[in-house]
This record gives sequence, C-alpha cells and structure tokens, in this order.
Amino acid sequence: AKLRRMRDEEEQRILTERKASVFCDMAVVKLRLCDENKAVELLISSELTYYNKRAVRMRYLVNGSGELGDNEKAELDEIKRIKLEEVRRSPAYAEISSLFEKDSIKILKESRNILSRWKNNYRKM
Repeated sequence: AKLRRMRDEEEQRILTERKASVFCDMAVVKLRLCDENKAVELLISSELTYYNKRAVRMRYLVNGSGELGDNEKAELDEIKRIKLEEVRRSPAYAEISSLFEKDSIKILKESRNILSRWKNNYRKM
C-alpha cells in the first residue's frame, strides 16, 4: 500500500510537471502570435502549477519580472540584446523601418501588402 501510494504520488508529480510544461509551450505560441499579456498569464499558470525555471526565465525575457539572481538576469539580458541585434539586421526589420519613413497613406498601403505576404507565408507553414 505504501509503495503504491508513493508510485501514485510520483505519477501525479510527473503529470503536474508536464502540465506546467504545456503552459510554457502555450505561452510560446501566444508570443509568436504577439499576445504578450496572455503569454505572461500562461507562464504564471505554469509557475503556479509546478515551479519550473523555464517559465521564470521566459517571463523575465517577456516583461522583466520573475525571481532570478543577478547573474542569471545579466545572462538573459545579454542573450536578449544579441537576439535584438540579429533582428535589427534582418531584411524584415529593414522593410518595416523603411515603411515608417514614408507618409501615412503609403504606410497603410504598404503595411497591408506586408501583412498579406506574412499571412500567406504563415498559411503555407
């Protein structure tokens, strides 16, 4: 009976840990859809379900909150800085930046074209 209870507790822990991981995965999807608020809610749900470092680190990267040590924050800040530099060198970033240098009518017209192209590429995935 004691062995069975221990096994049941271990299975419950594994399921809870998996549930927390699923919340993190769902947060990633929300971030890809540019819904940071919902992503943060999912990350908090993950942390409350089963404390995991992945959710804490992700939440720090999204909005700067979370209980991390100074060294870990510095490491994540550096990773974020490097990734932002990579993004700024990308053709898509240059395309969007040049868009905002135009007048408002051209901005609306070209932004529709860019969004349509992105949607088509997304649908092809």
